Amino acid sequence: MTVFSELGFDDARQVFYLYCRSKGLAERTLQTYFSSIDELKVFLGRSDSVPRLPGAHELRGFVAHLLDQKLARTTISIRMRAIRSFLQLPRT
Repeated sequence: MTVFSELGFDDARQVFYLYCRSKGLAERTLQTYFSSIDELKVFLGRSDSVPRLPGAHELRGFVAHLLDQKLARTTISIRMRAIRSFLQLPRT
């Protein structure tokens, strides 16, 4: 089996999308999850097939970036909850 964290960013995103669809998540939930994931990717400046997913240091930088944008803490919390779900998907 492939460990999820060994996938490139885009491959992991696709696996996560299929996982979310198989769970029957609402369309609005999917939009929230994937807009958050795509915003993280833009922040990281990564292109397709990145060799690894972000670590704790990069995620802290992303939270600081969101705080610098003067986003509400609840907005940041929602975005980070989506990203945590993405990064914690079990083995595929």
